[in-house]
Amino acid sequence: MGSAQETAASGVPGIFIPIFGDQPRNAGMMAYNGLGIVFDKFELHDHEKLADAIREITENPKYREKAALVSRMLAAAPFKAREKLIKHVEFAAEFGSSPALRPQSHDMYIVEYNNLDILAVAFVVVSLFLYFSINISMRFKRRIMGLGKVKAE
Repeated sequence: MGSAQETAASGVPGIFIPIFGDQPRNAGMMAYNGLGIVFDKFELHDHEKLADAIREITENPKYREKAALVSRMLAAAPFKAREKLIKHVEFAAEFGSSPALRPQSHDMYIVEYNNLDILAVAFVVVSLFLYFSINISMRFKRRIMGLGKVKAE
């Protein structure tokens, strides 16, 4: 996401080659907003397709115009990250700790916090399922094995 933000802020269109993780989503978002082209990593060996993508980005003015517009929009954002941080720090310094802003997890017991009650129920259910499955399969196996035997008297 950092590279996508840097590209958008710089006002330059890009060719995005997602590898893994959130990169395909971020590259798709950039292409959807007209800030560049998504290039498939499995097509990097095809120099013709790569050259076409570079040509498209550099020669088509719609990408540069859209990138410049988004860059201007980001620069003129009504609330900058630095301003938000300063406001939050000033708020905390003036009012101190607020119960309304305290996470509910601070008041939970260890069993609730770690979902140990749910895990215990799941463990019991799985254990019972395995016990009955093994028991039924053993009875079935004995019955099948017993069919082939002849009782000697």
